Amino acid sequence: MDKNTTVDIELQVKDYHNIIKRSLFYAAGLYHTGLKSGGDYKENNKVITINILFFYVYKWEKYHSIGKFKEIELNEVMTEEIEMHVIELPKFLKTKRGGNKKLRQWLDFIANKRKEEVKMAVKENEKIAKAQKEYEYLTGDAAVQRLAFLRDKWQSDHNSDIAWNRRKAKEEEKLKIAKNLLKEKVSIKIIMNATGMKKEEIEKLIKEI
Repeated sequence: MDKNTTVDIELQVKDYHNIIKRSLFYAAGLYHTGLKSGGDYKENNKVITINILFFYVYKWEKYHSIGKFKEIELNEVMTEEIEMHVIELPKFLKTKRGGNKKLRQWLDFIANKRKEEVKMAVKENEKIAKAQKEYEYLTGDAAVQRLAFLRDKWQSDHNSDIAWNRRKAKEEEKLKIAKNLLKEKVSIKIIMNATGMKKEEIEKLIKEI
């Protein structure tokens, strides 16, 4: 996010019953790799994981849960270095309006279930409007055309690569035959007829040998 904060964002539809441990694993990995070898611990980045889920995780009703390391008896935060957010979209979709407006707008846009709320979010939030255009491009006719273009391009590149390799193999085979005939003191004219090579090519090969 900036020079001091690393963010890992996960969107998951299916519940594999491991999201919390997996998120902690990612957070620990990012925190560990964020410090250069031999560096001062003070230079390490804060790590935030954001999990946007289409299934339930916790029993409580609130849809946005924030986890930090805390002293249990005092309920005081021990460190801000690792922070985990869990957003449960099924709970969010059951809530009424309220809370953080920008967060609600993004969640409505991501969930794409409440059409009126999505329209309102696109209308009111410039960044969501931009995301909507990107989404339409990725799922619309332009995207289909783009994929078709990429498929055609790949096929052309693939065919060209095959043709080039075949030409290269033929050239290598001609050179091999020509070299063998030259070793046998066969005339240039016969080598030309046998390989289809030009006189200049054979003379150049003679010099190389």
